[in-house]
Amino acid sequence: MPVFDTSAPSNPYPSIFGTHNGTIKPNQTITVFKMYTYPCAGTGGHTEYARIWNSSWGGVEAHWKGYVGNWHNISFNKTFTLVANETYNYTICTGSYPQIIHKHIANVTGGTITCTEFTDANGRRYEDWIPAIRLEHTMPEIDIAFVIFNETDDLSKYTEQALTFVNQHIPATFEAITVRLPEATEFTYWGTGEDRCCFLAGWNVRSMGHEEQLPLACLGYFLLWKFKEGDKPCWGGGTWGPIHGLNNKRISSAPYNAWWWSEPGWRPDMPGGTCIILHELHHMIGGTLVDDYKYYKGADSMSEHRYGETIPNIDRMSDFGFTDDYNFTAWCYEQLTEEMCKKLEMIYKNQKHSTLGIKRPPHNSKAQQKEAQVGLYNQK
Repeated sequence: MPVFDTSAPSNPYPSIFGTHNGTIKPNQTITVFKMYTYPCAGTGGHTEYARIWNSSWGGVEAHWKGYVGNWHNISFNKTFTLVANETYNYTICTGSYPQIIHKHIANVTGGTITCTEFTDANGRRYEDWIPAIRLEHTMPEIDIAFVIFNETDDLSKYTEQALTFVNQHIPATFEAITVRLPEATEFTYWGTGEDRCCFLAGWNVRSMGHEEQLPLACLGYFLLWKFKEGDKPCWGGGTWGPIHGLNNKRISSAPYNAWWWSEPGWRPDMPGGTCIILHELHHMIGGTLVDDYKYYKGADSMSEHRYGETIPNIDRMSDFGFTDDYNFTAWCYEQLTEEMCKKLEMIYKNQKHSTLGIKRPPHNSKAQQKEAQVGLYNQK
């Protein structure tokens, strides 16, 4: 994996905190999502704020979270790519005593770095103080199983576009596992007459004998299915908690033969199918962290939300002050921190859903159908 690493200098002294400005020129294209700061021995040297940008790109920012966890690292607000032989500007504000390379320009692993100006905590200015840093790409990796109830239809256009969007806005890499099953023959029906509608639920998949065919090494299952001619779906998409899921994992479910699936959604180049996947996937992530494992709390408005502590309810756009679905969805994903993504990775890699001790009501019992109909939103 290509990296940009100044390494620790042989003599990092003198050192003091302050604001570094300069340029970075990688000699190979690298993907970055966090930055490590080399501290002087026995100190708490770190970076409190960082920005990287150039004349044609607005750039990214990173803010320090304090002396918690791996406090030497600082995560950017999104994953980004530095292109080989392009020059980028940086501003790095340090705290305590970071290691310093006392040069105006330094050839390092992955390219060159320069100091345009360093202003220390006492207001003194220098042109030969470069912070010792390492730009890193290692991110949590999380698999989502897209379960397509059709053996030929190609839905990669929608799944790939959705995961590309997600990966641009969170400090993790989401990847798709594609599972193909025969077309669904059993559905859950609610209502009567003109109000009668259908949906593919977890117990339908179990009743058709498909649960054991699903992979266990994934965060959850996204069911993509076609309703029968003459039927109509109850809604565009829905998400259930493990009690009504499969293999004790959450499921999201959406019909891909609805008229709006291939029509333009939030943007002309983003069809409705991609929008539904993004919306329900955030419910799956939030529900896993908030409801299933109770690592964090949910927030229904901006006044309740605390970055790094709560996960916004993606159904409550206006309560967070947004009017555009695309921008609100991007913001909701950006609220998922590195620590949150690490917990997701731990959950799916350790298959901890199997330890929840879930007891389901009898298959298709009236109690089960009533709980699913009334409790669907609460389990999001």
